[in-house]
Amino acid sequence: MAKAIRARGIESQPRHLPSRWTLVLFLVLAGNVLYGALHASDYGQSWDDPAEADYGEAALRAYIGTRGYEAPRLPMTRLYGPFYFMLVGGSSTGLHSLVPAWDAVDIRHFINFLAFQVAILGLFFLARRMFADGPALFAALLFAYQPVLFGHGFINQKDIPLLALFILAVLFGFRLVDRMGAANTGVAAMDVHDADRSFLGDFVVGWRSVGRGKQLAFLLLSVMGLLVSIDLVWGSVLMGTATSILTSAYRGEAWGPINGLFAAIAQDAHKTPLTSYIDKVRVMFGWIRIVGIYIVFLPSFAVVRGIVASGRGTRFPARVWTWPWMASSLALGLAISVRPVGAMAGALVSLALLVRYGRRSLLLVASYWVVALSISYLTWPNLWEDPIHRFLQSLRLLAEFPSHAVLFRAVIHSSRELPWDYLPTLLGVQLTEPLLLLLIPGLFMASRAFIKDARGQLFLLVACLWFLLPFLGSVVFGLPLYDNFRQVLFVLPPLFLIAGLAIDRVWSLARLPIGRMALAGLLLSPGLAGIMELRPYEYVYYNHLVGGTNGSADLFPHDYWCTSYREAMEWVNETAPRGAKVAIYGPFDVAATFARADFELAPSPPRRYRADYALLCNDLSAVKAEDLDELPTAFVVMRSDVVLSIVLSTRGSENLAP
Repeated sequence: MAKAIRARGIESQPRHLPSRWTLVLFLVLAGNVLYGALHASDYGQSWDDPAEADYGEAALRAYIGTRGYEAPRLPMTRLYGPFYFMLVGGSSTGLHSLVPAWDAVDIRHFINFLAFQVAILGLFFLARRMFADGPALFAALLFAYQPVLFGHGFINQKDIPLLALFILAVLFGFRLVDRMGAANTGVAAMDVHDADRSFLGDFVVGWRSVGRGKQLAFLLLSVMGLLVSIDLVWGSVLMGTATSILTSAYRGEAWGPINGLFAAIAQDAHKTPLTSYIDKVRVMFGWIRIVGIYIVFLPSFAVVRGIVASGRGTRFPARVWTWPWMASSLALGLAISVRPVGAMAGALVSLALLVRYGRRSLLLVASYWVVALSISYLTWPNLWEDPIHRFLQSLRLLAEFPSHAVLFRAVIHSSRELPWDYLPTLLGVQLTEPLLLLLIPGLFMASRAFIKDARGQLFLLVACLWFLLPFLGSVVFGLPLYDNFRQVLFVLPPLFLIAGLAIDRVWSLARLPIGRMALAGLLLSPGLAGIMELRPYEYVYYNHLVGGTNGSADLFPHDYWCTSYREAMEWVNETAPRGAKVAIYGPFDVAATFARADFELAPSPPRRYRADYALLCNDLSAVKAEDLDELPTAFVVMRSDVVLSIVLSTRGSENLAP
């Protein structure tokens, strides 16, 4: 592996012409997209999908002044970044005009699957930093056809976008590390004393050499930046003061000039409620803050950059500050606006810059975070009024999330009190066997390379921390998890990079095309078989270490998001008489979305409710196939002999269709 890294050159510049293996990957991704377009309508909704879709639409309307995002159907949703929900909501109208047969949920599925293709592509380019294009392609395909990931690729509107953006943030971040190396070529040629001078020392020397114009610009921007910073910290106080003044002016109780100004602006105040004016002030306040960030902070960094460059006697090439910097900052900002844990990608990139370039990277790291956080702020309306406090609320939610019931090894646990081996066990039984086998030699080869190959150490260090920090958070500190390990899907890419080292070694030994085709078959066949067997419920996959999906029937959860309710309700639609009473237990909207308009739907009704049909989700695997004979079963959704959901009815005969 060390030889492979040296041959590829971790700091090597990207090639202009794609290799044949890159073209093969693009063909595979095109096939995946075609599959997604044909089959997006097969997949049911995940548990929170309806509420999060509404939240995305409400957040979009915040840009024209409405405040519906503050009261979502699920109260905790507003503490999550809405960027992806807004993207999907904004794209749905256009896609619906192209494919009128698709429901809104089908459009969301397709966009989710596109995000998964972005993750696959990003992983391929990360893998190319470590080994040749052929093994990188195989590592990316092994990632692409993990049944658990493939299924989540359609139905998971939270963790798949985070996975894709996290990969992009790290990928573009290392491109930034590469370009920083090119930029420092001139610095390395400087006098040793000057080269070792600190960032502050460079600034002081530069300050003395620049003209008064730059000095004045820096001081002015610094004062304005201080004001914006005060607003970010104490914005609720400033907003409260503005609201209080407006209220007094509305009642004619403010200072005379303010009363006169309000009367001149709001000539129809007697016809308009005070709340309307307060809402307008809130919107204006938010936009002033947004404009302030971009007008003040970003130009101030440009001025600081010029002063420091003058102090160093050399200028960073423009390419350092162009697309790698913008792309990495954008990916990080959007990742945070999907889930705050996306900030970990920025921490990894910052670590790489600081380890490689030390104090010289301080300005770059600072500008990286300022731009990223401003993008998060722009795309997260709930932060606009009190950004720091509300962002900290969102972070606290990660550690204090309400307890969920978790089935693990046939025992129900609280998500706050999981066994230490919860995450290692689920990774071991839900990922395919070839990946697990490749990790053993891959870890050995990574250890050797870390010791012997100085050029590859930094990337390997970041890859290991990427996986180990959340992994140890679960194993050692009991990080709350539920729905198996979907919340930490973003930690999986390093496993495929490590496995790719073993693939690279086998690739170098199997030089004949037939040998490499055999390698592809061995790597991909378990995942592809699971996808074909379980479609469209691939995410319920378990490998043969627990006897396959069937062998895990009463040990672990399967359809914990009740996506099989779509298939169950479609059966009821075809079978039930007009005006039938249908009881839905569990996530009501997940099933109701697909119900006929004439049904009388009842969410989790009491026992005395007389329903014609009742839908039960087997999310905690309480019902096994052998239990069905004891129930008035009209229809059951099953895969691999595992019960996913049941339709009960006193009307119908038993129809145990798989």
